[in-house]
Amino acid sequence: MSTCPQPRKKLSTLDKLKVVLAQARCPLCGERLGELTSLQFDHHLALALGGADSVENLRAVHTECHRVKTTGRAGTSKLAMVNGDAQKIAKNRQRAKKQAEREAARAALPEPPPGRMKAKPPSRWPKRPLISRNTFADRRSR
Repeated sequence: MSTCPQPRKKLSTLDKLKVVLAQARCPLCGERLGELTSLQFDHHLALALGGADSVENLRAVHTECHRVKTTGRAGTSKLAMVNGDAQKIAKNRQRAKKQAEREAARAALPEPPPGRMKAKPPSRWPKRPLISRNTFADRRSR
């Protein structure tokens, strides 16, 4: 169940150079970018999270920085995957699945017959109008 509607477009060398020249440093660690072959190009906002597949949404990052951004904090345990793109995508998929299940369950319920509505529950508020404190104090002073 992919949330990406279209396949990614292939990056040309010219597009890669535009991205690298526009930033010169890795936006994740702040170090200078190396050779073009040692870099990876990351979508700033992941495609599965609604990001555009355009050059404006791309940024050049080191391979290790890209791995950490995608999977979360450095490490291999599930606890280390907190705040990674993969976890955010999984959460979005779970939310969409639960929403679809709720809508399907709601659609499966029979429609109530017209004219037979539930009676309103009794109100917790008193029937008589409330008197403000100022009005009450004025009455006492008379």
